[in-house]
Amino acid sequence: MKKIILTLVISFISIISFSQISNIDTLLICKYIDSAKVHLYNAPQITKLYADSALITSNKLDYKIGKAKSYDLLGNYYYFRSNFEKAVEAYIKAGKLWEKIGREKKIANMYGNIGLIYCDMNKYDDAIDFYLKAEKIFKKINDNYSIANVNNSIGIAKIANNDTAEALVYYKKALSIAQQFSNDTINKKKGSLIAIIYGNIANLYSQQNLFDKALKYHFNSLKEFNRIEDNRNVSTSLNNIAVIYRKQNKLIKSIEYSNKALILCKQINKITTLHLVYKNLSASYELLDEHKKALEFYKKYKTINDSIYNEKTNSKIINLIKEHEIAIKERQNISLKDKNKIQVIRLFYALIVMLLILVILVILVFLYKQSVQKNKELVKINLEIVASEKSAVAPKIVSNKLNDTKKLVNSDTKKYAGLEIDDELINSLYQNIIKAVEEERIFMRSDITVQKFAEHINTNSSYLSRVINQKIGVNFSNFINNYRVKEARKLLADNSTKKYTIEHISSKVGFKSISTFNRAFKKFTGITPSFFLQNL
Repeated sequence: MKKIILTLVISFISIISFSQISNIDTLLICKYIDSAKVHLYNAPQITKLYADSALITSNKLDYKIGKAKSYDLLGNYYYFRSNFEKAVEAYIKAGKLWEKIGREKKIANMYGNIGLIYCDMNKYDDAIDFYLKAEKIFKKINDNYSIANVNNSIGIAKIANNDTAEALVYYKKALSIAQQFSNDTINKKKGSLIAIIYGNIANLYSQQNLFDKALKYHFNSLKEFNRIEDNRNVSTSLNNIAVIYRKQNKLIKSIEYSNKALILCKQINKITTLHLVYKNLSASYELLDEHKKALEFYKKYKTINDSIYNEKTNSKIINLIKEHEIAIKERQNISLKDKNKIQVIRLFYALIVMLLILVILVILVFLYKQSVQKNKELVKINLEIVASEKSAVAPKIVSNKLNDTKKLVNSDTKKYAGLEIDDELINSLYQNIIKAVEEERIFMRSDITVQKFAEHINTNSSYLSRVINQKIGVNFSNFINNYRVKEARKLLADNSTKKYTIEHISSKVGFKSISTFNRAFKKFTGITPSFFLQNL
């Protein structure tokens, strides 16, 4: 028992120690990845710093998930920096790792990202090939949202490649799939996809001067954006409708929808759409020969347009300066911060490990003492049985459950249900059986079998087994072993035989091997022979 407890404690400490180191490093990788994500849009250079740190630590641990996520982030970083070749290289490395891990959706997303990059590189055929690879995986995992999304992306690539007929096929396919979850108001990402597809189809028809069809799909898009309360895209849809009406020379209608878009843009402060609204209003009033109003709105358009351009330019310069300054500070502080956090984590885990070890030791000591006390009580019971044993019709079977013979009777009786023996023969055989074991002590023979026993009392093995089962409630093997254990218990308790070893006594009472003896002794007494001997 002591060896078992010591082994458990050592194993537990080893597991906890390994887990502690692993958890600290894993937490550090997660911190790097989270920090990289936070800075992805506002400070990509810092994203690369953290992604590189996550990759270095993941490589040391051979932590595949950490490596895959790091390459994904590096792919995003290079894509935002328009370094398309390195972006593709990073995504492919991430994809190979996700393949080893078995994350099919991640692999499909990687294909989609590469497709997007090839679109930006004007390699539309290559882009479509990767989109189709992504679609194949999404179909396999039954991800209908992603299937619709990738078909929409293929449609965009086809438009860019001047293949409007094929583009419409993919848009319609995407629309058919997206309509399955068009009522999803909880997940706005899913809910907005159908509206985006409607808008793309409308733009396609608008390019073909099929304005009635374009209006139909723009209105469907508007309806979906309204349903999911996406006001930013509602303002865009309103302006798109206004532009179509202007192209149809329905100028009053165009101005009506432009004004709706104008009010909403001011409410939500969406400048990027507001300047387009002003542009459409200027063009509409120009066609109405209201040149004053046309000039007024054109000036507003020009002011915002120039402002957006200057703001973007200034913002890029300011962000580059800030990003550079922050990156320098991050490089200086990242090592110190991480060391401090690691020390805190290690201290925390050390305290937990110590507490857990203490609790486990207390529990194991308690269980050990409880087990020893229970076994000592069983020693007393067995000694009392030895002291009180006299010749009996059938020996009492003592086991660690004390009353477990009922199960043996129920299970063995079924085997002899069809064997008919009259009561007189049963009683006669029973007397012969008892005589053989108690007077002739046949159980002491190590070679005794049910066949040899049956021959000894002039009967057959089936009758013998049936009588033992019916009269005593056990099978032949348990019947013989019970007598052997009973005899061994007497010998072990007898001071005159203490010079003999357990192995000698085991062999003397008829057991062929010490392991069989130990199991039988434990079964019928509830304790091991060695424990019984030590606690006499």
